[in-house]
Parts: sequence; C-alpha cells; structure tokens
Amino acid sequence: MGFFSPGFVIGAASSLTNQIEDAKERNAEMMERRRNQFDQLSREAKRELNRKKMTEQQYVDLAKEVLSPELKIKIGDDPALLAAAGRSFETQSKVRGLTPSNFNKSLLLSGLTEEGKFDPAKAFKVIEPPKMDVETQTEEGFFGRVIRGITGAPSQQELAETDPSRITSDIREASVNLNRIYNPVPVDSREWANYEKLFAESEEVKVVVDPFDRTIDRVKTFADTKDSTLRKFLILNGLRIGQAYTEDDLPSILTDVNTIYNAMGGHERLSTEQADAVISKIASDMNRTSVSEVMKNLEQYVPAKKDTADAPGTPKQPKPIDPGLLQAITEQIDSGDAPNIQTDESKPPVYEVEYNGKIYKIEMVEPGNPRILQSEG
Repeated sequence: MGFFSPGFVIGAASSLTNQIEDAKERNAEMMERRRNQFDQLSREAKRELNRKKMTEQQYVDLAKEVLSPELKIKIGDDPALLAAAGRSFETQSKVRGLTPSNFNKSLLLSGLTEEGKFDPAKAFKVIEPPKMDVETQTEEGFFGRVIRGITGAPSQQELAETDPSRITSDIREASVNLNRIYNPVPVDSREWANYEKLFAESEEVKVVVDPFDRTIDRVKTFADTKDSTLRKFLILNGLRIGQAYTEDDLPSILTDVNTIYNAMGGHERLSTEQADAVISKIASDMNRTSVSEVMKNLEQYVPAKKDTADAPGTPKQPKPIDPGLLQAITEQIDSGDAPNIQTDESKPPVYEVEYNGKIYKIEMVEPGNPRILQSEG
C-alpha cells in the first residue's frame, strides 16, 4: 500500500486552497456585476415608470374633460379606467373622427347590460401588475450550505433579489371595449348616396345622386314623381340631414322610411310643414337616443289630427291606422303572406291581413297608402 509524499499532500492542499479562493473571487465579481446591472435597470425602470405615470395622468385629465357627468359617476375615480377612456378617445377621435358626445354614447352603449344598466366591467378590461414575492425562503441542504460557505456562491435569495424580472410596473392598466361605435354617417358620405339609389330603385325612379353633393335639398331630383315617393324621399333626406343613422343603423333605413311614412299617414295625413317638423324631431331624437327606441314610439311623434268631419263641405277623413297594424300590413304584403281577394283587376287590390287575432281587409289605393275596409274577429 502506497503513501502520498508530504510534498504531494502539501501541493494538493495548496491547489485546492487556490481553487477555493478563485471561486470566491469569481462569485464575488459575478454578484457585484449582477447587483450593478440590477441597480442600473432599476433606475431606468423608475424613470420609465415616472414617464408612464405622467402620460397616464394626461389621459386621466383628458378623460375628465371628455366624459359626461353621468359616465364620470358610473366609472368613478379609478385612474386605470379613466386613463383607458382618455387613451381610447384620443385614438377614436383620430381614426373615426368621434366627437366627445359620440364617444360618450359609444362607451355607454358598450357597457350596457341586458337590464339597461352601465357596467364598467363590461366596458373595460383591467390588467393587474404582477406581484413578485422574494421573501419566500428556498430550502437548501446541509452540504449545499457548506459548499456555498466555502466558495462564496450566492444564495437563492440573493439571486432572486437581483433578478431583472422583478423590475415590473406597479401601474394597473386598462383598455376600453368599444363593441358599439356611435358614429352618425356624414351628410355627404357615399353610404347615403348608395341608399338613396336603392330607395330610387325600390320606388322605380331613375336617379343618379352625387355622393359628394353637399346640397341639403335634393328633392328636385324627384320632382316628377308621385306624391308618396316624394314624401318618402323627404323623410330619407330629413334623416340624412339630421345625421340620424350610424354605420350600424343604416342598413335598415329603407324599411324605416316606409314605416315612418305609414305612421305619418302617408302623404295626405300631414301637411308638408307638419311632416318636416315631425321628421326633424324624429331625426333629432334618433341622434340623441337610438333609432330602435324612436321606431318603437313613432305614434308619439305624429300630431293628433283635428276632427273636421262636422265642418260643412269637409269630407270625412279616415282615422289614422295603428302603427303596429301598418307594420303588419307592410310586412305581410311584401312577404306574400297577405292574399289579394280583389278579383276585379280594374280596382285596387284588397288584402287580408292578420293582426292581434283579427283579420283586416285592407284596400291598397296605391303602394304605401292602405285603407281599412273591414275588420273581423
């Protein structure tokens, strides 16, 4: 059995001592670089965070200028929500040209629940900053502690404390979910021109409308048409002037024009002046509330007709038809569900229309001008 010489033992011990000292020095330098890097990144992160807070405050201030008193109350003082609202308005005003009023309506509509209440959780998406826990102690075995003590290696706690991933923002961030943009179609837009052409085709009128014609009164285009078409065009034109329709609403306008026309009693029910006043009010309220809300309550917009039946020489005028029945007449005739029971082709057609459990015999003197002949049931 051999033995190591004293010189060998001394040399080995000296080499091990040198290796341990080198390891300690390397570990110390590594931790110093790591701490310096972490300190530098922390300072940069603080500067960036301060800039971000200043920007967020600017958006908060913008939101307080733009939001209506109603929405300010509903949203509250949460800086994340206010900053999101300000940022969203700045974007939408540039991209879509939304005014503060239209942005408020868009935000309100986007946050409405089925019960008709505004819920900030529906209108905003909030992102909470991540939470870093560096206080958690890591389990370390006996030999691990001994070796770390000998070599000067950093502990798991020291490594965690200098981990750059700890440097995170403490700002709550939010974004706006605008699922409904309230943006009335401009008067001179191509969209209006397209629907005017569709209307002309549906009324069998040949017309070419310049989409960039800023003239408010285009009625001359239909000067040679029948009264009912002229009145319907006045309705369409009045809604255009009042910018009563948004991008989402516009596809239903041709149906709405006929519904409004019927609710107003056709072209004989109101004078031109009365009709203009009614359309102006309808357009204004559509812009203020919504198209669907106004269309549900059309009867409230048409003034009551004075009873002149007893006046000498005044023919008795038919009573205005219920708006719901008018809509049923239009839908059932257009769909073919209302049979024409008139056998004499020289006379106006007579349709049987079912509404609220009753059968109505409707004489269509001309398109869009129904007259009730009889009701049964």
